[in-house]
Amino acid sequence: NTSSLTKGTIVASPNGLVSWKCGENFLDERDNNSYKTIQFGKQGWDGENLAYLPEVQNNADFVTRGNNSQPAYGVHNYNGSDIATAKALPAYKLYGVYYNWFAAMDNSEIPSFQGACPVGWHVSSSTELSTLYSTINSETNHRCNGVSGYIAKSMVSDSGWGTSSVVCSPG
Repeated sequence: NTSSLTKGTIVASPNGLVSWKCGENFLDERDNNSYKTIQFGKQGWDGENLAYLPEVQNNADFVTRGNNSQPAYGVHNYNGSDIATAKALPAYKLYGVYYNWFAAMDNSEIPSFQGACPVGWHVSSSTELSTLYSTINSETNHRCNGVSGYIAKSMVSDSGWGTSSVVCSPG
């Protein structure tokens, strides 16, 4: 989340200042992954799951590292430790990377900390998430069947979901 960013903002990167507008793709220069972005109200949001993978742990090591307050990274349905193999999986492309708290926050307790996010982005605070919810909920076209509070379908991809018989749920 880059809640303070608006269109035309200059974003810092390891290679200097780069012009970027919310709604355009954002390049993570750490691994050259490109992410869609979307603006709700005055907030800019990453429109895709983060896929930054500096290392990968098997399931047992993922749990052990978390229990020992160490960062851990994982990929859905992958129980190995080879980054190239993990990145080649369809699950990596579809779901991105799983981060434990210590990886997501880079061992920080500070709200809105950069953590695993690209330069210029940060892990959203509860206040920012509340603002997102209020912004989306205030626009009746984002509500499922016009019902206040039913906004889940507005916040997910329109593909890749199984069929659901539950009204207003993704799928």
